[in-house]
Amino acid sequence: MDRITFGRRRGRRWSVAGALVFLATCNPAEPIPVTNVPEDRDPAWSPDGQSIAFEHAGGDSTPGLYIAHIDGSGRRLLVAGGHGPDWSPDGTALVLGIGFTYQIYRINLASDSVLALTTSGFNVRAAWAPDGESIAFLSDGVQGGGASGLWLMNSDGTGLRRLPLNSDSVGSSGAGDPAWAPTGDRLATAGTFFTSRSHFVNRLFVGDTAGRSRSWLTPSEVEALEPAWSPTGEWIAYVKAPPGEAGDIWLIRPDGTDDHLLARDGFHPTWSPDGQRIAFSQRSSDEVAVWSVDVSGANPQQISWPRGRPPAPSASANSSSPTSGGTL
Repeated sequence: MDRITFGRRRGRRWSVAGALVFLATCNPAEPIPVTNVPEDRDPAWSPDGQSIAFEHAGGDSTPGLYIAHIDGSGRRLLVAGGHGPDWSPDGTALVLGIGFTYQIYRINLASDSVLALTTSGFNVRAAWAPDGESIAFLSDGVQGGGASGLWLMNSDGTGLRRLPLNSDSVGSSGAGDPAWAPTGDRLATAGTFFTSRSHFVNRLFVGDTAGRSRSWLTPSEVEALEPAWSPTGEWIAYVKAPPGEAGDIWLIRPDGTDDHLLARDGFHPTWSPDGQRIAFSQRSSDEVAVWSVDVSGANPQQISWPRGRPPAPSASANSSSPTSGGTL
């Protein structure tokens, strides 16, 4: 079984302002305006399973990218204004966005040095490939001199090339939210699917990186966003929502079968490296925090305390738990 993280979006465009982050077991990063509600959201689990990187916004603390141990201790600010993190497979670096630059940066954790990987156009939602050699991201194509869609670059920002997953066939006009299969030869992503000339939804699909095959996994009646492929390859966690409404975390097989609810009111799932738990964001009455649950949606554990208070010994057991789906 695998783990994932996710968060809650609100409204037609899935604003994550005010979401809580939770973790569950199973197998477009846009900066969010700062609010007065303390929020920890968009978690990313480290490859060694010991840490969580996440964005903090609102409240009295400096907005930006933070890191903490999975018990909530050792919380520290990595990059002011940072958001949308993804770990390198060796755990030595993170890719992220900073502020409203709409560019992708890399931070070396040994030195906390930051390198800009893109410098022009609109580039977001970076996802490191399992081999550590390349990074997928959503781009308008300005820097690469091409069309918008999913792009690849080397881990140092060189070698820009467009992924062949963006043809206009079967109603699709593009793709975003890339999530790598653990084998590195396929990506799950959210494609814009036009049901008519004036109406579209985001649907989950899986395609190989050579552009030879692509299959839709979710129907056109619901929004499907933010896929996260489990480390074992057995599951894809994603956010499902009726058009115009907030979403829940669901699990689906890569072949489109066994689609089922994992947890209510969540967004931005991320898996633990052993595939036993999932982390995600979700809002309570007065804050958004990071939590984790197992693959059945049970055994919730709070990971972050966005008001900066240290976790009490009984915090995981007694704090408000995420609303989960049924067991697998």
